[in-house]
Amino acid sequence: MDEYKHLQELKRATPYIGVYAIFWGCAYLIAYWSYFNINPLQYIGASEVVLQAGKVLFQGAIFVILILLFEYFFSRKEPSESRRIAELKALPGRILVVTFVACIAIYFAESRPALYSSALAIMMVLITPISYTDLFSHSFSSPQLRTSVAALVLFLPMSTMLTAYTDAKNLLNDKGELTYIKRPSDICSRGCVLIGKIGDYFAVKSTNQNIIIIKSDEMKYFQTYTLNNDKKIN
Repeated sequence: MDEYKHLQELKRATPYIGVYAIFWGCAYLIAYWSYFNINPLQYIGASEVVLQAGKVLFQGAIFVILILLFEYFFSRKEPSESRRIAELKALPGRILVVTFVACIAIYFAESRPALYSSALAIMMVLITPISYTDLFSHSFSSPQLRTSVAALVLFLPMSTMLTAYTDAKNLLNDKGELTYIKRPSDICSRGCVLIGKIGDYFAVKSTNQNIIIIKSDEMKYFQTYTLNNDKKIN
C-alpha cells in the first residue's frame, strides 16, 4: 500500500518535474549560446528545447539514483519535530554560506577545473534541510523520496549552468576534444571548430576566432574530424 502511495505521489509530481527540466533545458541553451553572442531563441524550436531538457533530466536522474541507493542502504527515519524546526531555521544561513562558497569556487575554477566539482558538491549539503520544507513534506510521505526529489531540484540548476559554462569555455579556449568541420572551399576551407547545430544552422568558430553561422543548405559537402588538447587527429 505504501509503495502504491509513493508511486501516486511521484506520478503527481511528474508534470512539475517535466516543466522544471524544460525550464533548465532552455536555460542551458540560452546560457551556452550567449557565450558566443548568439540568441538561440530566434533559431531553435520546441523540439530542441525538449531534447535538451531530456539530456538535463537524464543527468539529474543518474544523480538521483545515487541518492536513492545511499538512502536505501543508510535509510533515514522521519526527523523529530525539534530537529526539523532547527534545520529549517538554519536553512537561510546555510544557503547564503553555500552560495558564497560555490561562487568563490566557480570564480577560481577556470585555473583549477576540479573546483567545478567542489562547487556542485557544496550545494548538496542543502538537500536534507530543503527536504524538510512544507513543499516536500506535504507532497511526499517517504523521507527517501523527499530527499531524492530535493536532490534533483538542487542538482539541475547547478549542473546546467556549470555544464553550459564549461562546454562554452572549452570551445572558446580550444580545450578538450573539439570537433572540426572542413569544407572544400569558402568558409571553413582551413577548418572550423564546430560550436553546434542550432535550428537550421551550423555555428562554427573560424581560425581567426570569428563566430560564423552557416545555413544547413550550404553545408552539403564537408568533412569532420576531432582534435584533442595536443591537436592530434583521432
